[in-house]
Amino acid sequence: VLGLLSARAAPAFAGKAAGVLPKVSGILLIVSLAPMLWAAWGPITAQMTNFTVAAIAGFIAVGLLAGHLLGGPRGEDRTALALATATRHPGVAMAVLNALGSDPGDVVPVVILYLLIGSVATIPYLRVRRAAAGAAGN
Repeated sequence: VLGLLSARAAPAFAGKAAGVLPKVSGILLIVSLAPMLWAAWGPITAQMTNFTVAAIAGFIAVGLLAGHLLGGPRGEDRTALALATATRHPGVAMAVLNALGSDPGDVVPVVILYLLIGSVATIPYLRVRRAAAGAAGN
């Protein structure tokens, strides 16, 4: 909402901020995740079995494919839906598992592992999509 309002009130400022804010938010995200990763690293590595990593990677690959194929004719829409489908929402997963009575100590490391693998696994897809967007723009 603040972005929309600032774009109306001060378009020049909003344009400059739009270039800087994603970088700042990315840095803040990494800084805020570092203590959580440090504290949960033991339980996370305990979940890193061959099957767990393969299952997560497969789930992410299927999500990318499904989102890409169902994303419609526009490349931007395909990419957005593929990423949204592959990464899902970790907060919802934790809330559902908590409602089902799962122990958060068992759930949180797996969700963090999913996010880490998803962050790495989507890099090749994003590179291909950027190259395709660049080729289409030329």
